[in-house]
Amino acid sequence: MMNIQIIAALAALVSVVGSPAFAKGPFDGGNPLLCTVAQLHECSPHRGCQLVPVETADDIRHLSFDFKAKTVRLADWDPGLTSSIGRVDTVDDSLIVQGIDAGDSEAVDGGGWTLSLNRSYGTMALTVSGRDVAFVGMGSCITAPK
Repeated sequence: MMNIQIIAALAALVSVVGSPAFAKGPFDGGNPLLCTVAQLHECSPHRGCQLVPVETADDIRHLSFDFKAKTVRLADWDPGLTSSIGRVDTVDDSLIVQGIDAGDSEAVDGGGWTLSLNRSYGTMALTVSGRDVAFVGMGSCITAPK
């Protein structure tokens, strides 16, 4: 009898936690985010995909997303170096954020990027692709400190 009560209580908790009314939270696109890339791979048609050592990727590890201003920037760089957020959508339990950037005006380095953020846990996958190169980053996000 006790096991049935515990199972019923757990089922009730899961239904409340899983309900749309409870789904609002820090990863719904309403709050600015600070995301950290913990693992980064660089992919090219000539070399395939290779892990980029964290030490060499240090200046691109932290990204700041400001959904009200519709911008993303490398958190450690000049605030003037930003990329525009072009689209924000929700698919299942993921917040999908996308943009296109022309890159450096002196180089042919423009491309597109997509952030897929797990709305429940804050884990993320980031892809950045351009001419003959792509980067795939895995990490997590937190609500940006004020």
